[in-house]
Amino acid sequence: MKTLATLALAFIVCACTTTPKNQFGSYVTQESENHLVASIAADTAIRLSSNFLPTKTKFYFNHTNNDFFGSVLTEQLRELGFAVAEFNVDSGKDGERLAYILDKYDDTKFLIRVYAGSTTYSRLYAIEQNMAQPFGAWSKME
Repeated sequence: MKTLATLALAFIVCACTTTPKNQFGSYVTQESENHLVASIAADTAIRLSSNFLPTKTKFYFNHTNNDFFGSVLTEQLRELGFAVAEFNVDSGKDGERLAYILDKYDDTKFLIRVYAGSTTYSRLYAIEQNMAQPFGAWSKME
């Protein structure tokens, strides 16, 4: 019951994180946390593959994705069969829009928000024994 209450509280206040409004990208920048970020990126790619058909979906980033999370997410999506266009301000917007915000929720949790097409996916991860563990199910807002 305590875990459920914590999870509910986390999603209620997730809009109050320290991430600047509409500033997409990863705010987790320490190289020592790259293995955690890679794990979250892999899980994110799997989530997207359950909602979009890999062979029929092209994603385009509407922001620069040159941070570690963006690089791993791009690689994981391509391995799953998605076409992924890199960010380019001059390129057309052919496909599904893709954006993300990865930030620390507190000292032991990360919060990922992914904007894919017209849907927003969010998930909280707890850092336990130097591993990122999902701290609840994905939330989905259309």
